[in-house]
Amino acid sequence: MSFVSFFFVFFFSFFPPGTVCEGCSVTRKLQIENSGDLGASFKWDNTAFLPNFSVAPTDGFLAPHASVVVDVTFHPTRVFDDFRCDRLMCMVEGR
Repeated sequence: MSFVSFFFVFFFSFFPPGTVCEGCSVTRKLQIENSGDLGASFKWDNTAFLPNFSVAPTDGFLAPHASVVVDVTFHPTRVFDDFRCDRLMCMVEGR
């Protein structure tokens, strides 16, 4: 019996961006790795990031044993000292 799968690993090293002025932005990198044997597509629910964060690319395909770097950008739309995004979803579908 053989078994093949896709397995995504998210590597995210987020350092507090420090002071970011309203109307400015700072971008951090998120690496997504498919360490499985099958390719798989991914798609972020970008609406969950809004209005103060965004992610690019929002979707793509990862071949087996491949990785992609995703930019997560913080662009505050108002002055506030506690910005959070809870329950961010990245949907993964194997082929």
